Amino acid sequence: MIRVLFWVAYLVALGLGYIHLRMTTRDMDIQASRFQAQSEQLGQKKNALINEVARLRGGDRMLGYAKQRLGLLALPADQIEVWKMPRELAEKSNRICSEIAFARAGGSRRTEPEPLVARVLGAVLSPVQAQSQSRER
Repeated sequence: MIRVLFWVAYLVALGLGYIHLRMTTRDMDIQASRFQAQSEQLGQKKNALINEVARLRGGDRMLGYAKQRLGLLALPADQIEVWKMPRELAEKSNRICSEIAFARAGGSRRTEPEPLVARVLGAVLSPVQAQSQSRER
């Protein structure tokens, strides 16, 4: 009798385990279909944003704005002049711009001496007050 009861309990447990696995598999299938639909929507939104960025970066938009609002006129090719910056000047300009950006980020040492007024006032006032006082003079 105990053996029969054991086998019945064993079969019931197997049946419940099978039902649980089927329900879990079904839930995962439903979740996968939701994620697939969401992925497709996000892909479509991404493509729409890529197209919008390409449209906004295009010169047609700026050219249309310049023609309508600023009165840009098309010039014949013989009236267009192209000026090129000398290489040395371009390199100096790039170097200066990078030094300015580095200085604004707080990573540059001061290369020019402080004005005398700021140094004298800096001994008495805070640095911010000394700078504001030297600017006023």
